[in-house]
Amino acid sequence: ALPILKIERVQSIYLERAYKVKKEFISQKNGLAEVNEMRLFHGTAPENCQSINRHGFNRRYDAANAKRYGNGVYFAVNSSYSAHPNYSKADPQTGLRCMYQAK
Repeated sequence: ALPILKIERVQSIYLERAYKVKKEFISQKNGLAEVNEMRLFHGTAPENCQSINRHGFNRRYDAANAKRYGNGVYFAVNSSYSAHPNYSKADPQTGLRCMYQAK
């Protein structure tokens, strides 16, 4: 198990609004009272964090590693999978790794 050094909440008002609009659209389209949501994990290299924090996840991303099913952003149900060094690369200066929990 890896120690957790810091947890931060990252939330964009604009991305949150877009998310809520899309969620409502899906709910109305499918006639559902509730949309099936999951909390998933995404491990990434530290140099990607600033872009993700500002713009969200880029579905057209061309990953250098982990593109078994093609380009895109991959998420995992278990945090241990996203924490793997293949997906959550360590910062060469600090040795720290980054992971997101997303809804």
